[in-house]
Amino acid sequence: MKYKTKALIALSIIVQVTNSTTDQIYLEGRMHKRKREEQLNTPQK
Repeated sequence: MKYKTKALIALSIIVQVTNSTTDQIYLEGRMHKRKREEQLNTPQK
């Protein structure tokens, strides 16, 4: 029983870490896309 709870805790930690990293990657990708769009929209001098 003790091993089961430890495994569940480890699993939840792994899931949280994976979710936070994917969120980070997604946010960075969106920011990068927005920057590129702004560069395309601004006329080149």
